[in-house]
Amino acid sequence: RSQLTVKTNGLKFITLKTCPRLSPNKTNSGNNDVIRELTTRRRDASYLNTNYLRQIMKTNEELLSYLVYDKHFDVLDLKLRFYIISQLEQYICHTFFKNHQILPFGSSIAGLGTPNSDLDLVLVPNKLSEDQLSKEGDRQRLTTNLNLIADLLQHSVPYYSHFSRILKARIPIIKFGFELAPIDIDLSIEISPHSVHSGVYMSAYLNHCILLHPCVRDLILLLRVWAKQHKLLKPKNWSTHIVYNGFTSFQLTALVIYFLQKQEIVPPMRQFLSHTSDRFILSRRDVSTLELLSEFLEFVLSL
Repeated sequence: RSQLTVKTNGLKFITLKTCPRLSPNKTNSGNNDVIRELTTRRRDASYLNTNYLRQIMKTNEELLSYLVYDKHFDVLDLKLRFYIISQLEQYICHTFFKNHQILPFGSSIAGLGTPNSDLDLVLVPNKLSEDQLSKEGDRQRLTTNLNLIADLLQHSVPYYSHFSRILKARIPIIKFGFELAPIDIDLSIEISPHSVHSGVYMSAYLNHCILLHPCVRDLILLLRVWAKQHKLLKPKNWSTHIVYNGFTSFQLTALVIYFLQKQEIVPPMRQFLSHTSDRFILSRRDVSTLELLSEFLEFVLSL
């Protein structure tokens, strides 16, 4: 694994964990041709069938390595996303929104991103008078500004397409795609420079936990694969108007983090926010991902 330090105007420095793609030469399965084919065609969902993988991988550790490491960001995945952020800052924050900055959050920043993860962005002002707008005016200004940004990107900036303006949602957003890579982008706007921090802080906290213990990311990604195959994860296009008995990815991640906090493997979030997490004493440093998986399932059954 390696670490990549990235920089944008809105997010000065953050260190993200990257991992090279699974190499056929680094597996003990003895079937390099099959592994090479799986690695090359990793985006094909049919190749993530656990029963099929079980036939060619002899141990749980080999299966875990493929399921988890296949989903790691590599350096190119990260650079593409921060190239997008830098380009959007150039066109948005240097033109109509000069007192704003773009902050990334979500899986890509938390360290849980996969090559197919969406890029979640929020445009936030550097400062704003508290009594500048009423709530009704806030909503109208949000939709007006999102329409302005969508028009700007759609007609003046290359390589962005498939724009969708979801302006009547509780949090209005515009969705669009990056043509040079399979990356979907969600962009929202915050009126206040303070209200955005929950998502940004949560992403930074998760990234801190992942850097603190090597099993945190592996456990979360493994459980996501397991939950998706058992139809326990709500689909990506799930609507709150539809009854669906399952987790969102964030809900599952929050449950895993709570379990790891109880195990004293990651610090409480309040310690991270108060900048005292360096005093946290990490326990069970040598525990394996498979051990934590077994304990997590027992923990869930005990709830």
